[in-house]
Amino acid sequence: MMISQTMSDTASIGGPEPSVREITKPEKTRTTLGLVVIGFFWTSGGFYGTEICMNGPPFWILVLCLAMPLLYSLPTALISAELATNYPETGGQCVYVTLACGSLIGAHNTWWVWFSTAVDAGTYPQFIQQSIQQQFPGEIPDEVCEYIPLMVIAFITTINLLGVDWLIRFEIFLGAMAALPCLVFLGYGLPDIKFKPLMDKSGSMPLAAMVSNSLWLYGGFTNLGVLAGECKTPRRSYLFAVAILVPLKILLRFVPFVIAFSIGVPRDATDEAGFFLTLCDDIAGNWLKWWYFAGSIVCFLGFYNAMAVNAERTAFYFIEERYSDTLDRWSKSSYVGQFLFIMPPKGGIRRVYILTVALLECAMVRIDAPLLLQLEMLIYALSAGLFFYSFVYLRLQRTRKFKASRTDPDVAPLLRANDGNLVKPVGLEQGDVKGGDSVDNSEEVYNIGGGNVVAFSMILFPVIAFGMNTVLNFIDKGSKEDGSPFPYFKMVCFVGIIAIGVVANLISNCVERGDYRKIMLAPTYE
Repeated sequence: MMISQTMSDTASIGGPEPSVREITKPEKTRTTLGLVVIGFFWTSGGFYGTEICMNGPPFWILVLCLAMPLLYSLPTALISAELATNYPETGGQCVYVTLACGSLIGAHNTWWVWFSTAVDAGTYPQFIQQSIQQQFPGEIPDEVCEYIPLMVIAFITTINLLGVDWLIRFEIFLGAMAALPCLVFLGYGLPDIKFKPLMDKSGSMPLAAMVSNSLWLYGGFTNLGVLAGECKTPRRSYLFAVAILVPLKILLRFVPFVIAFSIGVPRDATDEAGFFLTLCDDIAGNWLKWWYFAGSIVCFLGFYNAMAVNAERTAFYFIEERYSDTLDRWSKSSYVGQFLFIMPPKGGIRRVYILTVALLECAMVRIDAPLLLQLEMLIYALSAGLFFYSFVYLRLQRTRKFKASRTDPDVAPLLRANDGNLVKPVGLEQGDVKGGDSVDNSEEVYNIGGGNVVAFSMILFPVIAFGMNTVLNFIDKGSKEDGSPFPYFKMVCFVGIIAIGVVANLISNCVERGDYRKIMLAPTYE
């Protein structure tokens, strides 16, 4: 089922009425293992790069590390699984917000998601550079180190250009190589846990940074829906992904901090990229230190790849919804056009999206990573709010639709297809049923998050946390020490990014409609 049909079905029962043309869709090539592996990097990836939190007070850092999985990660994971199962389209939360809020707000949300994802991706090549410089101090010229982030971007971009088969194999390799050193570290470090140092409430990390970094450490589950349209079996894949990734998130975020704070390392060393390398050397020896170092490089490659895939699919959804026919024509215009714009026959997306994201990341790596993380969470707060609202709206619409199916003659025909048999909930194709058989699923609504009252209560903490994060970052003036080039840098960027989205949407509507007077009056794309 195309997204246009999904939208029309939703609109017919009282929702907004976005009209979106049918688009060229990627092939369903992503298996359950493939989703779990890339989800591992979206949601955890180990504890590489978490040194930034070690300057915080141990007691409060650990409190956040216990509260966030239950109050933030788990609810978000269940919500993402439910939405991805019921609306399996490439684009994830961009699709859900468009369904719930209409195409105008959906377009702005897609811009915010795309930009915040690109900002996040820009941090990982920098972490690789910092790790290498920390491990080989003075041995590599600074002129060479400056090009490390660009080499990382070029390498990952090449893998993505080779096709989805190469990409999935590469992700599985990265996942295995990144997880093993972390698990070995935990095994060696558990006997050294001491409880007294964990009660220390002193630290130099500002509250705004602590909240932003906690949301960053325990976020990522909203990204799971991005690949729903490329999964062979969405329901099974997402249930397995949540069951595996949430416990793994807790294991690889909370326990390493407990070990690190127990051992006790001088605070002036905790913000360095090689902090956990030092711990590996202390608790097991030089062999684990080098293995962990190799794992950290592999993990940061996986992080960057996962966020680049997210940014590429977000751009795919936004552009294909509007200009799919144009890009199809360009793909037949020349050899260059064929290379850039053709849809790969074995799955994946047009190469132009991959190259565009790569060029953007070349600019992002010039901004300090800690500042990028705080800026990302500030921008993403807007999309997070819309994501949770969309969950509530679509849950209510879907529930009302299935209750009305037996009694309302205007609604019942919407649920009937394939010679009168009822199909799966809106968004699921008949082909998703095993063997392609038609089945009566009138009672089968995939409410993975539980009943409405329970499900809606799950969003309270995430919404409050994102609101608190936004307020704290807005009032944070910033300083040269944290990478801010001028006072209130984050606030200025936040407002500027929203303004760019407004201008881009105006231009897009001008091109689409050819009538500037209707730009702000009609939120749909005919």
